[in-house]
Amino acid sequence: MAPATGSPPAPLAHPPHRSLASRWITAACLTLAILLAPVTQLVAWAEGTLLSTSGFVAALGTLPRDPAVQSQITAQLDRQLQRASRAHGTLASRLADITERQVVARAVPAIVSSPAFLRLWRTALNGAHSQLLLIPRGRSHLLTITGSALTVNVPVAGRTLLNASGLPRQLGRLLPAATPVSVTVLNRPALGQARTAVRLTDTLSRILLPADLAVALAGLAAARRRRRALLSVLIPVAALAIFGALGVHLLTHAASSPLATAATSALTAPLTGQLELTSALCAAAVALLLTAPRLVPRRDSGTSESGDSPISAARIAAAGESGSSSRTRMLTADARAASGPRSSESFRAISPSAVPPGRPPARRPPLGRGARRSPRPAR
Repeated sequence: MAPATGSPPAPLAHPPHRSLASRWITAACLTLAILLAPVTQLVAWAEGTLLSTSGFVAALGTLPRDPAVQSQITAQLDRQLQRASRAHGTLASRLADITERQVVARAVPAIVSSPAFLRLWRTALNGAHSQLLLIPRGRSHLLTITGSALTVNVPVAGRTLLNASGLPRQLGRLLPAATPVSVTVLNRPALGQARTAVRLTDTLSRILLPADLAVALAGLAAARRRRRALLSVLIPVAALAIFGALGVHLLTHAASSPLATAATSALTAPLTGQLELTSALCAAAVALLLTAPRLVPRRDSGTSESGDSPISAARIAAAGESGSSSRTRMLTADARAASGPRSSESFRAISPSAVPPGRPPARRPPLGRGARRSPRPAR
């Protein structure tokens, strides 16, 4: 049976090799984006906290308020008071010794928590950390790392050297104005590794985040079902962030001393916060993607007067039209088989498109080469 006229053409199927290549590209890009997400957050934390003076001071600025730090300062002040009393030759009684310790224990929290002490603490951290970062980055003129050796560079003026050594001044013409003197004070392989790690972190912090976003967007663009592809990225990233936060928390509290635990907790607090925020945002995005199709109404939800939707009504009409055309063809074929060799006028009477009596049928002009017949109008 010939297909009904006016039916929409069938959609063109994609070549199998093209769909297979797009699947491989999507899987590779999304997997790489998932693996790069925790690495990007780790590098961003190291660059913003460990290798940044402002971030380092902000993380450890309130460390003196920790009870472990206050107990250590209290012990140091107690030892200093005992040494001072022994130096002055005053033999304090046991009761006086206990009284002094109680006074020190009460005074240390007030001293350490005061704004003046915190200001001094942050100033010391700022100066020490800024000078320390200049060494692995090669910006320090006094301390440099050459290979695995820490070298102290001391520029000495020629005149100062001659005056200090008592040599004749005629040698000043032969010596340069400034004579650099370098002394290696430490030779450890860890120094070279630290310099390499700092420079690598500085480089990766600039390129990892744009690269991760570009790979994720490329994978989503190549995916045929972008909603499912986005869910396949968000769910693993949220899971990795949750496990990462738990791992950092366990490693932080595995330190041997309370002081190291307090310092490590203060330094890793920004990383834990970033991981928790990432997991929360991914979970919210996943919930939105799962509930959005249920909240948005469908386009074919409208109904006609008979209670059927427009799409179902159109399908019913098309089915009825195709059924009437098939019945017409069957009647025509039966009439031809029953009548035998009759004139064409009897068949026109059976056909619904019969020519009125008295009017000769119109003859179609002969089709030329390459011409096409015009389709019959739909009934």
